[in-house]
Parts: sequence; C-alpha cells; structure tokens
Amino acid sequence: MQITLLKNKLLLLPGKLDIIHLSEKQTQFSDYALDKKDLAILKVLSEDARASLFSIGNRIKLSSDAVMYRIRKMLNGGVIKRFTIVVNFDVLNYNWYTLCVDVKTFDKKDEARLKAFILDHPYIFKVIKVLGHWDLMFYITADDVIHFHNTVKEIERILGDKIVNFETWATYKEHSYPGNPRIIFEKL
Repeated sequence: MQITLLKNKLLLLPGKLDIIHLSEKQTQFSDYALDKKDLAILKVLSEDARASLFSIGNRIKLSSDAVMYRIRKMLNGGVIKRFTIVVNFDVLNYNWYTLCVDVKTFDKKDEARLKAFILDHPYIFKVIKVLGHWDLMFYITADDVIHFHNTVKEIERILGDKIVNFETWATYKEHSYPGNPRIIFEKL
C-alpha cells in the first residue's frame, strides 16, 4: 500500500507549537510504501505509544528487532511525526479553550510575528491555519477565565487590525477518542 501525505512548509516544533501550513503539492515521503505490518504497528502505537517493541512484536507476529526497524523507517520516512501524550487538563485544574480568528490578510511577516509570540506564550499550546470561515484556530489552556481573557487580548494586540472577527469556545467535557481515525487501519 502506497501512502501519499501532504508535506508541511513549516517545521512542526515538538511540545510547544504546531502551525500547519500545507503546500499545494502532495509529496511522497521517501517513497515509503506501508504494508499491513506497518499499519498494525501504527495501530498499536496509536492505542499506546509506550508499548514495548516486544509487546508490539507479540501482537503482530514480528520480532522486536523487526518492529524497531519498521518504526525507524516510518520515523525517517515522515509517516510518524513524533511520540506524545494527551494531557487531562481537568485533573491539573486547567480548562481548554478554542479561539477561531478570521483575518483580512496574513502574510509571511505576520506569520513570523505570530510564531515568535506563540513560542513564548505559556497558555497557547497549538495553532493551526484552517480552511473555511475561520483562518486561524488557537488551542489555549488556562487555569481561570481571566488568564484566557488576557491571552485573547494579547492575540488581538499581535494581530491588530488584521482581525475581521473571532469566536471563542470553552470545553465543557472532553469525550474519549481514538488517537487516529479508524479508517487508517481498516485495510488490516
């Protein structure tokens, strides 16, 4: 099975910022063709990224060396971007907010200024450029509504008169979800 992915123009920085700026062209990463064993590894890792090579190998009937080789190949090929965790903000007494912003224009200079701001900001954990009614989607965590409000005001100052409109949402309840869409693994 051949997998074709969209290559990001901007580098994804681990742990602090994800700005996704997709090019118009599709790029194949290292001409890497995934087979059923690779998809099985991805499925196990999406369920538990801490799974040992031995336990993955037992589940999919491969040696731990073969699992390690395939994971390295998928990392080098760009199929696996990184290994990460999902934090339960409620347990840490933080709330998750989303801010969507519609901007008039957003050039490379604006993007660089926003990126520098986000890298230094303690409450913003993800920003993505999106298609549709909104242009930017900010994922913000804050320990109280005042910190969230102050963060929104800071974003307004950074973007200035470029903002046409914005809307905010507070997360009421996060339902459990799979790490990746199930469709990816249907061919197993």
